Amino acid sequence: MTPDGRRAWVAQRFREDLLSYRAAPYAAGVQIITGAHPCPYAAVVAGAYRLDVAPVFPPAECTCKLGSCCCGWEIIFNDDPEPAAWKTAAQVHPDAGPRIERAPDPLTLERLRATGAVLGADEASIQEAARNAGLLPKDTASAPGLIASLVRAVKRLFT
Repeated sequence: MTPDGRRAWVAQRFREDLLSYRAAPYAAGVQIITGAHPCPYAAVVAGAYRLDVAPVFPPAECTCKLGSCCCGWEIIFNDDPEPAAWKTAAQVHPDAGPRIERAPDPLTLERLRATGAVLGADEASIQEAARNAGLLPKDTASAPGLIASLVRAVKRLFT
């Protein structure tokens, strides 16, 4: 990868992460961390930034030998200890800004089934949860009973 290609790749990853942090209700900021072989500018940019004043990254002043900044970044969670000091970037990233408020995705039977699959729930438990959430009528038979009824009906057809 060329130095310019690496710089563009790092900038795109930072932009994507910054936008995802802004959309996450649990994110408080972004921490810029100096890399293994930092340039002299790394000490200037390293630190904790609130999401609305995150710096342009990688910085134009960076002189790392990799062709792009060797520093990294990570999310600062709301429940992390408060940083000693929040920094304000000299050049604020164009995608920095206030938290992006998004309406929660509506609960659907498909989402409930996907969550149940991750948690290892059986179909009867998923359908009971769906009834409790108002996604299925309360008088709907559970899946095992419904499946058993279908199996009996099919057996009657072939006997």
